[in-house]
Amino acid sequence: MRYTNSAGIPETIRRALIKRNDQYNAGKVDTSVTQLIQPPQITLLRKQHFREMIKEAHEDFWALLGSGVHSILELGASENMIVEERLFATVDGWRISGALDVQEFFGDEVDISDYKTTSVYSVNGDEPKKEWVEQLNIYAFLLELNKPQFRVRSLNIIAILRDWSGAKAKADPLYPQFPIMPVVLPLWSKKKQLSFIRERIAHHRDARFAHEMGDTLPECTPEERWEKDSKWAVFKDGNKRALKVCSTEEEALDLVKEKGDNHYVEHRPGSSVRCQYCGCNPWCEQYKRIASDGNVEGDTGV
Repeated sequence: MRYTNSAGIPETIRRALIKRNDQYNAGKVDTSVTQLIQPPQITLLRKQHFREMIKEAHEDFWALLGSGVHSILELGASENMIVEERLFATVDGWRISGALDVQEFFGDEVDISDYKTTSVYSVNGDEPKKEWVEQLNIYAFLLELNKPQFRVRSLNIIAILRDWSGAKAKADPLYPQFPIMPVVLPLWSKKKQLSFIRERIAHHRDARFAHEMGDTLPECTPEERWEKDSKWAVFKDGNKRALKVCSTEEEALDLVKEKGDNHYVEHRPGSSVRCQYCGCNPWCEQYKRIASDGNVEGDTGV
């Protein structure tokens, strides 16, 4: 990947990003855990075109800062912790690996924690992010396979909220009250962990074979694209704020009929949010089709 620097951030940061990419090593494996939970289309296109990808350096700054958290973990580790250990397993002929941020041991039980530099939005939902649950449950599988004398007791995300606001925390008791927030994740059964891993391996293996044969890659699903549904906003003439945002056009038109002729409907098309951040889109036929329909938010900068 080549980093451009139109924002004029210090060159030390751009060089650090390049060095971080050069140093990454998942080991001699077919896939890493983070790749396994990604859509196969992204994984394959990224692997094929990584050296051609262009990105603004400032866009990856927070990811770089998140890498620095691992140095803090090493400084703060206690005697009953293992920090930054990569574990391996072979499932259905595929070798996978995952780097666990923190393993904390209590007798024969272990708590697994992964540190994420993220946004307040990521922790504001009723349920934890699907990707976090999947990633850490695979880590749990790796740990118990490599260290059968131990049992995973809990899975945790330590969310470092880069956009946290002290003023918002004081004003809203439902807003995260501190810039560092633990999120406890559901721990699956061993059977469910293995079933999920096998399902993802089969999905990626099929995609890789299709790619090698020159066939069409499996497209990213609406969920994988973080797709936002279309909305229909009802406005009163002269007002800048919508009276109501409806999920269907029929609902919006009924409301206009009820409120009178001085009301109107504005369509807000759905969008594939992830495509905004995916550096593979110059080579993605699905993206080109979606973009031609106007269903991609913003500019990727690629």
